[in-house]
Amino acid sequence: MLASHSRLTVSRAASLRIPRPARSLFTPAHTRSRHRPAEPAQAVGAKPYSRLDHARLHPLRDYYLVCVAMPPPRPHRVLVNTLTGDDDHDVLDPISRVFIKAEAAVGINRLHLLEGQSPCSKKLYWIAGIYCNIMVIFCAYISDHGQFHVKTVLDISAYFFNVVFSFVTAHRLKLYFHEINTFDKAVCCRPKYSELLKQNVMLHIMVALVMAGAGATFFIRFWKSKDTYTHIIIIHIQRVCELYFYAHLFCIIEPRLKLINFYVASSRINTDDTVCIKPEGFEYFSQAKSYKDFTDMKFLMDLYEILVTAHRHLVNAIKWQDGPPVDIVKLLPAVFFVGGNVLVLAVPCARRDQLQSEVRRLRALLASALFDHHLDKRSRVSARALLALTGAHGLGVSLLGMLRVDISLPLHYVSLLVTYLIILLQFQKVNRI
Repeated sequence: MLASHSRLTVSRAASLRIPRPARSLFTPAHTRSRHRPAEPAQAVGAKPYSRLDHARLHPLRDYYLVCVAMPPPRPHRVLVNTLTGDDDHDVLDPISRVFIKAEAAVGINRLHLLEGQSPCSKKLYWIAGIYCNIMVIFCAYISDHGQFHVKTVLDISAYFFNVVFSFVTAHRLKLYFHEINTFDKAVCCRPKYSELLKQNVMLHIMVALVMAGAGATFFIRFWKSKDTYTHIIIIHIQRVCELYFYAHLFCIIEPRLKLINFYVASSRINTDDTVCIKPEGFEYFSQAKSYKDFTDMKFLMDLYEILVTAHRHLVNAIKWQDGPPVDIVKLLPAVFFVGGNVLVLAVPCARRDQLQSEVRRLRALLASALFDHHLDKRSRVSARALLALTGAHGLGVSLLGMLRVDISLPLHYVSLLVTYLIILLQFQKVNRI
């Protein structure tokens, strides 16, 4: 009788006990033991019960208690990097922003390169560009007295080719600015654009004189003859702005290449100072790295590869644009017009020549660093690799693989003209004989 009473008490206690689900239901596999099955977890303060008591539990009641007692499993969530901010966007310098806005008014649309523009301002620039395109066609139609001649069709075709090509290749300029920003983040500084304006003040004065002279001569001829080709002045302004913009883009690369040369020259100084040397003409937007980090040859080679990539994107963005065939006789005096175009064309060539001189200086510094034996074994290997990289990618551009785009390019054209004149004079002498 006593045994039956104790058995009944145990069964009632087992039925009133709240079971907990097994850890194998919602517990991840890596938290369970590999060699033994998971045991059911007990409620807080409850006594352990036998397998018989656990088997007497109702399946539906067990499932209900499991759903109430255990919270649902959390779904997998994508981790968001909260450290990313506005600094991750590519920063365009103020001069490039002015050029992009000014070119949008003459039909060249690169407004999607600008960040933070209001929709209203973008619509205004779009309207100005479309209006300029319509005005080119309308002025050409009026200048030809209601008829489109072959020369006018060529002028308009060249103009719209430049407009469409600049819009299509704008993503290459975006990659170019992205590489430039990557360089700036690596060195924790960027050039002061006020210094760039001061260094290239002659360039700005020359282009301003060319623009003012072209506009004044055009309006004088239009006031006297009334038959000047009005659409050509718009095309001329577009070409001057484009060449001026290209010269500025090459100017952006030059101070960064000088910075690499500065750090290569600093690496020859055998010092243990951990304070970074800050060159002049740069603004620092974060805490600079140590002296040893900037003078590491592997780091400098990575910086030069960034400039090579940016230079390649820039060349691919501008290499197929060409000036339109302009009627010199009806638009401007021949001497001033040709002289102004040669001066504007010489500006990118001069920038290219300066880049080439900086690359040659970098090669000389690397050769001196290898000769002085101040570098360790790892730095010497990186210096040799950087020297080979500068030899393979010297930031040079050539026309059809024959003429290099530098300060000697106008001289090549002059020599070709003189050669053709000599050949023509020889033919005239032969015909007279």
